Amino acid sequence: MKKTLIFAPCPILPKMRPISYSSESGVILPMVLIFMIALTIVGLALLHATVLEHKLAMREVHRNQAFYLADGGIDHLTYKFNSGERPINWVKPPGEDYTVAVGETALGQGDYWVHYYDTSPAYAISTGRITKNPQEIIRRIRVNLYETSVFNFALFGDDGVSLDSNVIVDSYNSGLGGYPLTQSDNGDLGTNSIAPSAVSLDSNVLVYGDATIGPGGDVNEAITVLGSADIIGDELVASEEKSLPLMKAPDLTDRGSLFLGGSDTLTISESGSYSSFWLDSNAILTIDQDVVLHIEGEMRIDSNAQMIISGGANVTLYVGGQVSVGSNGIVNESQQPSSFSFIGLASCDAITLDSNIEFYGAVYAPNARVEINSNADLYGSFVGNEIVCDSNAGLHYDEALGVGTTITTVGLRNWQELF
Repeated sequence: MKKTLIFAPCPILPKMRPISYSSESGVILPMVLIFMIALTIVGLALLHATVLEHKLAMREVHRNQAFYLADGGIDHLTYKFNSGERPINWVKPPGEDYTVAVGETALGQGDYWVHYYDTSPAYAISTGRITKNPQEIIRRIRVNLYETSVFNFALFGDDGVSLDSNVIVDSYNSGLGGYPLTQSDNGDLGTNSIAPSAVSLDSNVLVYGDATIGPGGDVNEAITVLGSADIIGDELVASEEKSLPLMKAPDLTDRGSLFLGGSDTLTISESGSYSSFWLDSNAILTIDQDVVLHIEGEMRIDSNAQMIISGGANVTLYVGGQVSVGSNGIVNESQQPSSFSFIGLASCDAITLDSNIEFYGAVYAPNARVEINSNADLYGSFVGNEIVCDSNAGLHYDEALGVGTTITTVGLRNWQELF
């Protein structure tokens, strides 16, 4: 049988149109361009803000640096004045500048200078400057300055004061008369310490004055009074520590070492610097003029030897080593404590005044243990790292030393920034 193939008709499909992207690209490309422009604008704005913020931050940093430089100028001024590098007794014409220092610092390219004015009250203006081309950033500080005698206590020990039995501390005023004619009850003790028993008084000690301890201390812990000892004045807590700056010896003519032995005698009439100073037993050294002596090393006056300050001579000793003074080893004929000043330098760590000594003078040795042996009779003022006094001594503070006529330190008040 013959087969017949039958073909079904194919459906007619609609004609496909080609797809075109031209209309979409005409919209997207401008949008991308606008977006990129907006991002650029935002980025530039952020960059500008960042740069501006950095400039403002750096300006504030430089302002702070200039301020710290000005503050450093004030510190430098007080350091120089308190270490002896200053006009004696503030001898400066009113309005004359006292330039402390100008130089490059670790804070940047900056400097500072200080103007000191010898008015009443004296004051100083310190200028700090940071130079960042093309700008200069300047800050100024003004402070009033005042002088305080380091000898405003009978006894002051930075780390403490210890008095053995039967010691008497009182005061008088050599400007008004001798002791006991002007005897008074301003024989104050003081310390910067707040440690237990920083001020220690053994039995029968009488202090005709106040006892002051360091800031933040408790007088019940820091002051120990044993037996029948008594503080006639008040027990006080200081509002701030007493400044005890280290002093610097002046430049003086080198005169080698000084040694007198046996019955040797010598008269000194000129200032000078000595590598060491030793008066052996029975030696006599007389100082008959106003002099300043710098003893670089040890100072030793043996028993029965004497250093005699004759007439009205004023003597200042700067000592770098240990000191030992035998009985009556220093004779101040004027009996004016203000005429003999003893200054212990940074390397002076021990001063010993032997028993039975009669001493008129002012001792300032911030790093030294000052030991006063028994039966001493002392007129003046003593300042050291530690004050230790044996039994039966009499310590008579000369109030004339506290009025700024001797060694003084510079304090600051009324601090303000100038714009």
